Amino acid sequence: MRIQETADEVGLTTRSVRYYEEPGLLKPAARSEGDYRLYDETDLERLRFIKGLRDDAGLLWRRSPNCSRTKQPASEVTPPTTPQPIPPNAGDS
Repeated sequence: MRIQETADEVGLTTRSVRYYEEPGLLKPAARSEGDYRLYDETDLERLRFIKGLRDDAGLLWRRSPNCSRTKQPASEVTPPTTPQPIPPNAGDS
């Protein structure tokens, strides 16, 4: 199955399929004589899994109260607080 058919079957764009190939999350099962990517059922299952993870992560991201989709100027971003070290002998009295 070629890339457009694969993308349509899984509900992705061809650009997304190529994007997942870049870091090695997906590798086409074969190449045609014309050097077209060819995918098999195993590839479809893997793409469905990746898409599910992406969709779940997006849902969690949108629900998290600490995440914002809008970019804030650096001057408005509050750095995380770091715990202060406990001085040695602090518990000895």
